[in-house]
Amino acid sequence: MAGTDIDEAVARYGALFPGTEFRAAKGPGDFSYRYSFVGDENVTLRSSVFPAEHWGRLPVLPDYVVAWWREGSGAVDVGSHEVRSSGTRPFLLPSGRSFSFRSEPAVQNLVHIDATFLEETAAELHEGRSRPLVFDHTRPPSPEQTTAWRHAVGEASPVLQDATSSPLLRMQAGLLVARATLELFPWHDVPFSAEMRAPRMSAVRAAIEYLHHHADRPITPADAARAAGISTRVLQLAVRRHEDTTRARCSAGSGSTACTPSCATRRPPRPPCGRSPSSGASATSAGSPRPTRSASASCRARRCAAEGCQAVSPPAPGRVRQTKR
Repeated sequence: MAGTDIDEAVARYGALFPGTEFRAAKGPGDFSYRYSFVGDENVTLRSSVFPAEHWGRLPVLPDYVVAWWREGSGAVDVGSHEVRSSGTRPFLLPSGRSFSFRSEPAVQNLVHIDATFLEETAAELHEGRSRPLVFDHTRPPSPEQTTAWRHAVGEASPVLQDATSSPLLRMQAGLLVARATLELFPWHDVPFSAEMRAPRMSAVRAAIEYLHHHADRPITPADAARAAGISTRVLQLAVRRHEDTTRARCSAGSGSTACTPSCATRRPPRPPCGRSPSSGASATSAGSPRPTRSASASCRARRCAAEGCQAVSPPAPGRVRQTKR
């Protein structure tokens, strides 16, 4: 889509994803926008030219999205938890929740990876069922990771842009991009229940994911609730109702681990749920690291959210997948 009318552009960009709030302010000079994409149901390569300041809010996206700027800069989670980006280094849009954004007049490239496709690809690494992934979008990738990812996207691009490419070639190209993306940012999988994955629970998921992301800091459930835009009480009630945390038994692998009542402590650095510092770590048969956020670790975050622990202790080894540097 393309044109020169800013009102038309605002309406069209707002219609890309149902529930989008999109606003813009035209500056001096001519205005000419363009949005294009190529690809298939698994991976699409997109380009956006929008020469005016724009801002708003995006809903929960159906894709995991990596982007970079050819011109301009922008920010997501505008406010106290704002993450800014600029230049050609790739950055990740928040996933699994809605978020606010603001951008200067910009030219931007984006890679959209279907959520189900990336989650199924990730299951090759954590050897479990396909589950939602939690990326740490606040951590910029290293130059080496960026180079490897760009090489993968560059290799896949001709196949994705060619309408005559065979389904097999397209699948191989999509997997190349998906696997490279899993090496670009730290991530882990979270065993949310079906109810917890419902759109109406997105704020609660965001709060729990906030606890996971900041497990190395002395944060509280109140901090997580504030970051997600809900009250601590709403977070506690939702987690208790949907995760049964008051009687939680969290399975890890083929066995199970009971969450202990020590989560009720009010003073760091005692861990929120009893766990040996060395538990939860594992590796693939080839010796390479894989995400090992155990169900016990996920339980701890949910239980602390439900019972109001005052601090979350630093993560044990193996709790968060560290990508290759």
